[in-house]
Amino acid sequence: MLKQLTQSDQKKLATIYRKYRSEFIAWMTSHYPVGEDVARDIYQNTFITMSAKLQKGEIDNLQCSTKTYLFGIAKNKYREYVRRNVRAEKIHESIEQKIDSSPSEQQNRDLQIILEKALDRLGEPCRSVLELYYFHGLSMDEIQSYFRYKNNSTAKNMKYKCLVRLRRIFQEEYKRKGVLNNKVDRQ
Repeated sequence: MLKQLTQSDQKKLATIYRKYRSEFIAWMTSHYPVGEDVARDIYQNTFITMSAKLQKGEIDNLQCSTKTYLFGIAKNKYREYVRRNVRAEKIHESIEQKIDSSPSEQQNRDLQIILEKALDRLGEPCRSVLELYYFHGLSMDEIQSYFRYKNNSTAKNMKYKCLVRLRRIFQEEYKRKGVLNNKVDRQ
């Protein structure tokens, strides 16, 4: 079925999306330690990846069923999800160790405000790149496609530069506010 699709076949794509969605969510929640919300997110990211591959003409020689192909992509998306969560947990633990062993609620609110201001100052496209990667879980390939960057390396480089810039802006805001007894990572 995928072989016959072209970029303009949005109705057929929607049909495929609906056809496997419920079965996918049931399969994902029974085979992996995730809830329905995460399974839905993984399915959405899986379908975005498959659609991008269709548009690029990378699925012309598909040797398996649509369902098998879709679920195969999903396994990789699940692995990405696990890696991101492990990375996020490590970052969170690192931040907690650097700040204080028991920050007060006020300190947490102050940090949240500073981060929001830093994100506001960051501007586009950096803000969107980081939000798509860290909050929406898009892969670098998906971000490359979304922003129409030349290649995956360009997207990775952009994410890195945006993180460096966000860190610098956050530290400036942090110093300006003088919260948490000036315990800031000066990397």
